[in-house]
Parts: sequence; C-alpha cells; structure tokens
Amino acid sequence: MTYLRVRQLAVSGLLALGIWQCFCVTTAHRSPQGQIALITVAAGVALIWPSRWAELILDRGAAALARRPALWAGVVGIVGAAVLLSQAWRYHDQLFLKYHDEYSYLIQARMLASGHLWLAPYPSDVAPFFNSFFLIVDRVYASVYFPGTALLTVPIIWIGLPYWVMPLAASAAALGIFYLVTAELFGAVRGLVAVLILLGLAYFRLTAMMLLSEAPALLWQMVLFWAWFRWRKSARPAWALLIGAAAGLYAITRPLDATCFCGAVGIGMLIQLWRQRPAIWLSTAGCILLSAAPFLTLQAVQNVGVTGKWTMSPSAYVFEKEYPGFPIGFGRLDPKVLIDSPQTAKQQWFNWVAGFYLEHDFKSAITNWNVRGKDLAYDTLPAPLVVILIPVALVSLWEMRRAVIVLSMLLFLAAYTVYAIALPHYMVAVMPAMTWCVLMGWESVERAWSGARPVVGVFLLLALAGLSIHNICRHDDRAVSGLDLYNELRQINQNMQRLPITPAVVLFRFDPTVSSFHDEPVYNADTAWPDDAMVVHAHDLGMLQNAKLIEYYAQRQPDRVFYIYDRGAPSRGEYPLSRPMGTARQLSDIFKQLRHSQ
Repeated sequence: MTYLRVRQLAVSGLLALGIWQCFCVTTAHRSPQGQIALITVAAGVALIWPSRWAELILDRGAAALARRPALWAGVVGIVGAAVLLSQAWRYHDQLFLKYHDEYSYLIQARMLASGHLWLAPYPSDVAPFFNSFFLIVDRVYASVYFPGTALLTVPIIWIGLPYWVMPLAASAAALGIFYLVTAELFGAVRGLVAVLILLGLAYFRLTAMMLLSEAPALLWQMVLFWAWFRWRKSARPAWALLIGAAAGLYAITRPLDATCFCGAVGIGMLIQLWRQRPAIWLSTAGCILLSAAPFLTLQAVQNVGVTGKWTMSPSAYVFEKEYPGFPIGFGRLDPKVLIDSPQTAKQQWFNWVAGFYLEHDFKSAITNWNVRGKDLAYDTLPAPLVVILIPVALVSLWEMRRAVIVLSMLLFLAAYTVYAIALPHYMVAVMPAMTWCVLMGWESVERAWSGARPVVGVFLLLALAGLSIHNICRHDDRAVSGLDLYNELRQINQNMQRLPITPAVVLFRFDPTVSSFHDEPVYNADTAWPDDAMVVHAHDLGMLQNAKLIEYYAQRQPDRVFYIYDRGAPSRGEYPLSRPMGTARQLSDIFKQLRHSQ
C-alpha cells in the first residue's frame, strides 16, 4: 500500500471522526441562522470555479503577499484595529467598566503610573468601607492581580486616552503578529483567512473592548511564538532575549497560561539544543533569564510588598483568605459552606464561586469532557461544522512548530480542567491554536487528494472567510457576549454625573433582595487613592459604622458632602440617590452632639 493511500485512509477516518464530533456539537448548540446557507453557497461556487483561477488565487496570491510580510502584517493590524473600533462604535454603550477585574486592573495601573505597586492601607476601622472584590485593603491598599496588564495600561494613562485603547491596541498588534506566524506556517492567503476567523470570534472581540488580561496575554503569546520561529533558524542571542522578554511579560500577565505556552516552547527549544555545543546552551539560557528577570523581579517586589512573602502572590493571599479553597486541584467541597440568605455582596459572590467548586472534582472532569469540548468548539471556531477539520490536523503534526502549538493547547486545556473556575473568555488564549488546527486540517485534506486541491481550497477559503465575516456582522447576544447586561452599573454611572454638590462621598447601600454582586459600584478607579477622587465610592455599613468614615473625612477633607445611594430603591419606584446629607464636618458635629446628649 502506497504512502499516499495510507494518508488518504487516515484523513478519511479522521474526517469521519470530525463529522461525528460535529453532530455532538450541533446537538448542544444550534448553528446561527445563515451559516448553513453560506457553507452551501461556498460549496456551489467551488464546484463551478475554474481550476486555473483557483490556482491563481491560492498560489500566486500567496506568493505576492509573501514578498512583503511585514507590510502586510501592518495592514492586518490596522484593518483589525478598524474592525474592532467599528465594534466599539457599534456597542459604544458597553464601553464602561463592568467586571470587577476591570476596576482592579485600572486602579493598579493608576498606581503604577504614579510609581507604586501598592499604597498604605486605610485605618482598620475605615478599610471595610472600601473592601471590594479583587482589592486588598487590610495589609495594604492594592490590586490582587499580577501587574502585567496594568503595566501595559500605564502609557494609556500617561497620554490620557480611554482605558479601552489598551486592549484594542494589544488585540490589533496580536493580530498582526498572528498573521506573520500563520503565513510562515501555512502561506499568506491562509494567514488572511486565519485573521478573519479570529476577528469573527465573539470572545476575542469582547476582550478587545474590556480591560482584562486576555488581550495583552495574547499579544505576548504571539510575540513568543514569532521570536521562537526566528530563533529556530539562527539561534541568535537577540531572538533568545525577545523570547525571554515575551515569556516574562506573559508570566506576570496570566501565569497559568504562560506556564502552558512557555513550557511547550521550552520543550521545543530543548529538543533543538540537544545536540548543540554547551556554549549555545549557556548563551541561550542566559539571554532568556536576563530579559525575563526585570519582569519576574517586579512580580517578586509586588509579592513582598503586598503579602510579605516573595513566594506568595496577592492572588494566592486572597485565595487563602476569601475563597472556599485553592482553585487548582480536585476536591469535594462540603455544601455546608454555602451561606444561607446572603446579606452582602461578598456573601452572594462566595456562594457563586462555591458553585464552581461543588461541580469540580476528578469524576466530573472525566465525565464532562464532551460538554467542555462542545463549549470549546462553539467559542473558538467560526461555526460548529468547522470542528470536522480539527481531528484531521493530526496528519499535519510532522513538523516541530506544529507539534509545539498543539502541545501548548493541550497543556492549556489540561490546566483549565484542573482549575475550578473556568470562564468562557479564558479560552481566548487557545483561539490562535484552534485556528491553526483548522488550517492544518485544511492542508491535510489537500495533501491527501491533490487533484481536488482547487475545489477544496476555494470551498474552505470562501466558507471560512464567509462564516467569519458573517460573525463579525451579526447583531445578537453571541456577537458581543454580555450585551445589555450591567444595566444597574450603567444607571449608577449616569446618576453619579448628576450629583448636585461635589466633592462628595456616596455610600452605596446593598439590598440583598434585588442587588447583584456582579454590579459592584464601590470602586474608585478614577484615581490611584480613593481620597483623591472627586466622588468617593464607599459601602454603606449602617449609621453607627458610617460615623467612623464621617469622622475620618471630617479630620482630612471636611468639605466633602455625603450621600446615600439605595440600590433597592428603583425596585420600589423611588430615586436611589438621597439629598445631600451634609458635609463631613457638619455630620461629625451632629454625631458628637448625639453622643453628648446620650
């Protein structure tokens, strides 16, 4: 039996496996309207398209694009930024901080912009008023997050641009480098198709509009792969330095993701270095460590300053203090830890987090693999039908770079199988790898039946590009996940702009019957230190406790006017913001008179 015949049989079997997978996915997620029609049209055009034209597009087009890869990478970045900007304009009412993470990152960025990783804490009786999600207020006042995302946001703050410019610029830059990597692996035409696929994915566009760690992490991942590709050709120290810098930045942005992708690239480098001279080993290792050291040192400094231990990150400190358990690993959580009738936002949040732990054990990780696979395919592919090509990618794992890409993706998926709290937007990290697997499947089919290459090439080119453009233009909840959520936060922002007297302190009263912990307004993200804000957001802890905050400001900023914001008032048909209660000095005098009268 000839080699070609074996390849054809292997591809046929893997295609059958892909079709079976496709049926599993589509039973869980219905294909959006229009996708089947687009695929049918692409098939019809491919069948009637003249073969010589197909060769012209697939071969000569790729050759023309390959002459100036850097130029086309720049064009891809600019066009990608324009598409993302059009999404920002289209959903402009969504361009405000929503997730707790976004507030924490912006506060951290403002600290870094002023030369700090943390600030001194409030007095112990005042700190609870500012104790919000993903902030540390007891030992110091600081974000719980690794500093990579904030570090990339600092120039945006210095220039005075909106916060969303950072993730948008990082996503556009990642697209440009993604094109270079893809064009080197699969050709420039497929590189352009891959860029369209990435732009068509809902969570990629979502994270390009939000101050989260996914966009900068994706940028460092692309730099890592591109630098490694260059290093493989020449093993020059300059490329090793770039690999180390990308790995260091990746490590202080999303450390779990960095462990998977940097680990896979490291394995690929070790294999190549196996037969090299010791001098090359030492120079490569030295360059990588030298360029990664400043970023790892920054992390160590943050660890010591915030937690007191260079081996404990702020995130680990919060995991021990506030979470049901450390999120990496398996273990059965006792349902008794759930809080009955939660009265505060953090109690609500604890029950929500505990729900992930209750569903997370070794047995569920094994039995629910198909559910996770369906969600992965739906979130990282342009259409459920495209999953047919994923198994066929195995035939293309004949080259080290492709094997490392697949290994990094498998390591990532294994890590987030062990991680208790896996949210959909975390999958942005494997979107490039999933796209590359699609292209490997495309390539495998063409290699197996070279005579049908024009038909297969035109069909997949039109189908994948058409599906991606369709996804970009869709106007529904899947187009931008979370559309029309966080309405309370939007209303709070509008009400804060209408305060009659400033500077002010607004005490937000949580109503457990109608308020959600997702809509958390107690962040002071306009400044690094809350007291510097024109309007200070704080928790309403009741009259007796509020007197401590009033006294604090009476001694420091006595002219601040106090308000109460009752979050449950709109459900009763009332306006949530109270009239001005008085300045800190006036309220402090009233409390003193009450105490004397008693």
